[in-house]
Amino acid sequence: MHDPKNRSPLRAELIYKMRPLTMRLLLLTCLILNSCGFINERSVYEGVRSTQKAKSTGSGSEQKDMPPYDQYEKERDAIRK
Repeated sequence: MHDPKNRSPLRAELIYKMRPLTMRLLLLTCLILNSCGFINERSVYEGVRSTQKAKSTGSGSEQKDMPPYDQYEKERDAIRK
């Protein structure tokens, strides 16, 4: 039977050496994804807008469509002032 506490010294040394590399790769991945800006206010708003538009298509209900993001942003800024 394999005892998890009884690790070979070679395996423990390999895990110890790879830990900084793994942390660097994780940090690099987070920085790259953050800098790309895949998720921002505009993309979230447009996603919600397109989902609502798709749900209301063919339903027969007359719902007011959400305005484009630029118009929404202008209205929001006007309310803040």
